[in-house]
Amino acid sequence: ISACLVGSEMCIRDRYYITTNKGKFKRVEDLCRIYNVDVIEVNKDIDELEINKVEEVSKDKAKKAYNIVHGPCFVEDSGFYIEGYPGKKDYPGTLVKRSGISTNIEELLEVMKDVENRNCYFASCVTYYDGVEYKQFLSYSKGILSKEKKGILPEKARSRLWEVFIPEGFTKTLAEMTNEERELRNKKTNSAFSQFMTWYVSTKNKNSGKRKKVFAKTKKDDMM
Repeated sequence: ISACLVGSEMCIRDRYYITTNKGKFKRVEDLCRIYNVDVIEVNKDIDELEINKVEEVSKDKAKKAYNIVHGPCFVEDSGFYIEGYPGKKDYPGTLVKRSGISTNIEELLEVMKDVENRNCYFASCVTYYDGVEYKQFLSYSKGILSKEKKGILPEKARSRLWEVFIPEGFTKTLAEMTNEERELRNKKTNSAFSQFMTWYVSTKNKNSGKRKKVFAKTKKDDMM
């Protein structure tokens, strides 16, 4: 696969996956396996814009990744938005890592202890860039913020937010859920990455089919 995948700190190029997040690598590795794509982990970071719009962060990162790998690439970025965060609606968004919220859950719960509105959501954006055009895929996962930490983080957990995020339609945090329950939830959602992979593989297959037709026609013409 001659492309690059970048998440908050990640990138794939010819099956190489650049990331500093073990959980993200595990998740992407599992998803890529569904499409018969193998990936190799490489520890590297990519700078991102300090703005709260996941689409713009993802688009900027796609361009940076393209300049690094010198070829078509697709990138992923995400944010965590808390509606009732005191004094900062929809905070921290794409600044979730830099704010420290994703690692200091105890402090987050302390800040939110008297807040009634605990609605929150994850937003994810995958951007494909071929050096000329951008194509973006978006998904949202709504839920509420629990009032205490619950569950044990699995290997594929993207952050400690799994300990406090209760997905819409469920009564458990992501960390409390069994692997089977999380798989069931994933099947009900159409993630940005799944949307992208479906489109990407479909596009590759169509292009491959076109090349085969052209080749077949050329061979026939040579015989005339």
